[in-house]
Amino acid sequence: TTRASKENAKEMGNQNYIEQIKKIELWLQNNNIYFDKITAEKLAADFYIDDKAIHIPDGDWKVVLNVIKRRMKYKNFA
Repeated sequence: TTRASKENAKEMGNQNYIEQIKKIELWLQNNNIYFDKITAEKLAADFYIDDKAIHIPDGDWKVVLNVIKRRMKYKNFA
């Protein structure tokens, strides 16, 4: 998810949210990161990986995977 939306445009200095989305898409593609779509809505999901859900300390994805595994075990996913 992203803050790129009509509602958040004013908060972000009236930036064109469509341009923001295009920049995000380009960055994801350039970094070979798969995505279905980019949205400002919080879609139904078991986990969110961002600065407010599962945080990525110092870019250490091993920490993220361990947190997900613990949460899956707690929720009886695994």
